[in-house]
Amino acid sequence: MAINAVIAVGLMPFIGFLAAAVATTVSGWVMVWQLWRGCRSMGVEARLDARMRSRGPKIVIAALLMGVLLWVSILVLGPMLGAKHWRFLGLTILIATGIIGYFGIGTLIGAFRLAEFRRALGRQR
Repeated sequence: MAINAVIAVGLMPFIGFLAAAVATTVSGWVMVWQLWRGCRSMGVEARLDARMRSRGPKIVIAALLMGVLLWVSILVLGPMLGAKHWRFLGLTILIATGIIGYFGIGTLIGAFRLAEFRRALGRQR
């Protein structure tokens, strides 16, 4: 949290409101690094298994393709997102496109199976 605040406040005079997004991204990657360093001493329990090693790259590909899909969607929905009374509908369409696109692409390329999510959610109840 401290890294996020320092970067956001420090960059604010230079890049404005985008400083918050940059700070959140950088602090997120710092946290990933800290978790990776911290779990190295935990042994085999904290290591990636074969399933994650095979699916990890596919998950990254699904996320990248979702990003491309959202970029194209923004180009198409641009006028709607800029219109006062239509912007919330446009944003809803954009969010739904991202969700459906990610899970659709991920399922098609074998990054995950929707049944696994259903099973995981069933265990939570």
